[in-house]
Amino acid sequence: MTIPERNVTIPERNAEGEPRLNPQMAVELILARQLISYLSVPIFLVDPRGDLLYYNEAAETILGIRFEETGRMQREEWSHVFTPTDEAGKPIDPKNLPLVIALEQGRPAWAEMYIEGLDEARRHIEVIGIPLIGLAGKHLGGLAIFWEVPKASRSLRGGGAGRCRPRG
Repeated sequence: MTIPERNVTIPERNAEGEPRLNPQMAVELILARQLISYLSVPIFLVDPRGDLLYYNEAAETILGIRFEETGRMQREEWSHVFTPTDEAGKPIDPKNLPLVIALEQGRPAWAEMYIEGLDEARRHIEVIGIPLIGLAGKHLGGLAIFWEVPKASRSLRGGGAGRCRPRG
């Protein structure tokens, strides 16, 4: 099934109605997904190619849609579906997103930006992208930890104008 406005495909389900997991997924990613499901901070988990594996319930509020409704997405898809922009509404090049920097450069990165979730609400967020490195330096994927910037904080910092550049 596809959400026509954003061309998002709904994942296949197992007998319990949960999205199917890739049996080839590294055990570390399976464990990370399990841990993320218990955390109250919004987190987005991707594989080494940058394809979305999971985001938790806390992230659903900001992204505007439940993970069960979107399922896994390719990097090119999620980087456009959630529409990251600067304060003026100009799209941010996917290569400048903290999670993409973490994946491609193997280092943490931070940025402040706006996203439009699938509920069409525009939100001001801060994002930290973190690479996941396993034993023997094996590249496993990455995490994006993000949160909505409270309106009171925006006025204290001057509204965040021009602060959508990644920092690392």
